[in-house]
Amino acid sequence: MICLVAQLVFITGCGLHSEVPAISGEVSTPGFALTTSAEHRVHLSGWLHIIWNGEPRFVLIDDQGTATHVVIDETVAKTFGGPRKLNQKRVIITGERMDEPIETIRVLSIEMGKDGK
Repeated sequence: MICLVAQLVFITGCGLHSEVPAISGEVSTPGFALTTSAEHRVHLSGWLHIIWNGEPRFVLIDDQGTATHVVIDETVAKTFGGPRKLNQKRVIITGERMDEPIETIRVLSIEMGKDGK
């Protein structure tokens, strides 16, 4: 499945999208705070996967099977022990939409989901 996601994200350049509502309110993670406009802010939940290609690239697969490219700052990943500790974990993320060729979410905060272990 990870190979399929990698192919979608990095080889074919297909537009990945996620239909999620924008929310209001300010979100911050200790040591990592960004103020964003409410119309770009989203909540997503699903399984986080890392594709290693020199540096980690993150893809969130939601319960409907929709893949969304996410960008996680090193500071946010460190709060969980680094990116490897987030691989294949169920998470809930709050982030902001980025202006990229494909749907990309910059992660502002992460919570471990119920099945995140």
